[in-house]
Order: sequence, then C-alpha cells, then structure tokens
Amino acid sequence: MLGAVSSLTRIKGVVFDLGGTIYRPAMPVLSAIRRFLSEMGLNSHQDMNDTKLTEVIGSSAERWLDDYMVQHNVHKQWEPTHDVWLEHDRLLLMALGITKDLEGLAKQYQSMWDDVIARTRPELVDGVREALEELAELGCRLGIASNRFGSPSKFLREDGIEHFFDAVEFSNVPGYRKPSPYMLLSVAQNLKLNPRTCAYVGNLVQPDVRAAVAAEMKPVILTWVEGNDVAQAPEGTAIFGHIDELVQSVKLGEQSEGSRLSSSKPI
Repeated sequence: MLGAVSSLTRIKGVVFDLGGTIYRPAMPVLSAIRRFLSEMGLNSHQDMNDTKLTEVIGSSAERWLDDYMVQHNVHKQWEPTHDVWLEHDRLLLMALGITKDLEGLAKQYQSMWDDVIARTRPELVDGVREALEELAELGCRLGIASNRFGSPSKFLREDGIEHFFDAVEFSNVPGYRKPSPYMLLSVAQNLKLNPRTCAYVGNLVQPDVRAAVAAEMKPVILTWVEGNDVAQAPEGTAIFGHIDELVQSVKLGEQSEGSRLSSSKPI
C-alpha cells in the first residue's frame, strides 16, 4: 500500500539515507554495550531499559563528543582519533557509575568496538539494487546523505551500487549531520537539481524527515527494515512499506505530470 501520498510528482532526484533505509543496521549498539558490561561483571546497566541507557549515553559521552567537535571546528568528514574515543569511553563508563580501573576498562571497551567494527558489515536489503536501477531508468538522479563517521564507498562498491549515485555526502559532525539540511542541500547542488525537485528517503522522523523539510525536499519514510516513529511524521510525508512502492510512486508522479502537460492548452 502506498503511503501518505499516492504519487511523488515532479521528482527529478532521490536522495537516500543508508542504515535502516537501504541497509540493515550494521551494529546493535545497545546490545553490544550490555554484553561488554556483563562480561566485565558490571551490572549498573541492568536496571536501565534501552530508552534510559540511550539517555545516559547521550547526556554524557555523546554530548562531550559533540561539544569537542564544535569547539575544535573539525571538518565535516572528521573521524575521532583513538585518544578521542578513549575519552568518550571513559565518560560513558563513569556515567554508568563505574570508577574502578576506569582506564583499563575504557581500553578494553574500545578494543571490543574495534573488533566489532572489523567483523561487521552492513547488509544491503533485498530489492534495493533493482529499485535503484529502475529509478535510474526513469531518469532520476540519485544521491546519498548519511549520518556516519567514515565513507560508505567501500561497501557501496562491493555491493555493486556505487555507480548509481552521482553525489554522496556523509558526516557525523554537529552542524553538518541531519537534522541539519546541509548534506541534503549539498547533494542537490552536486546533482544540479533544485532541492524542491528532490525526495529524501530515510527511516526516521528525527532526523530524516526534519532534514528533508528544512531542505525543502519531499520527505519519504521507508518502514521495511525496522519499526520507527511514523506516527509522528508531519502531514505531507510519504510513507512506504517497500522500496518498490517508492518506485511505483515516482512512476505515477511522472505519468501524472506527463498527462498534465499534454492536456495543457498552448498559449
């Protein structure tokens, strides 16, 4: 079933989020944190549900990292150094009430993440490659705007989809990352398209839909990978359960636009 609108009219470009949208989330962050703490015999997390644990992370280590990036005026594709990650880890463990052997535990925690990242690879959702090909055949310019540290080019290339995208933006630096419209507008500029002729496809209202609205792109949510907060989506957001519905909607929009133009009277 099609989402909040029956067709995406006048769409010349489609810009995609990555994780949770066309790729399955690569790393279950909260479960990895809980597993590490349990293996270390640390039980402070057990009385916290996922929402509370996320709040603790956000108000301690993540807030510090955001402030660090802004204060040091890092460039948009900056990545934390090993020492920066260690300080991040210390602050997280302290926020969880851990003080004994903090330095040693922070190093072990970072080593755990190094291992997880080395062994984990994002999985392309079935049907994405075919959908991208069909959108390209419809004449859509395609791009990516993703909140992440590090370029996605390697796995895009390995999955055989890199060539579909004429513009790729990535950043996890405040001011550049979503919900800022910065990356979306940069992609539109590189595609040589007016942002109002583009759709931005993500899986979350915050930050994806907010970024799309700020950039004056058509906001689209794909729900096929995981549950999300679509009930909070503002009016005018297109919501699709499968990427094929997105493609069909672009087709309908193209046909509708063609019919409108063919029926217009010449001046």
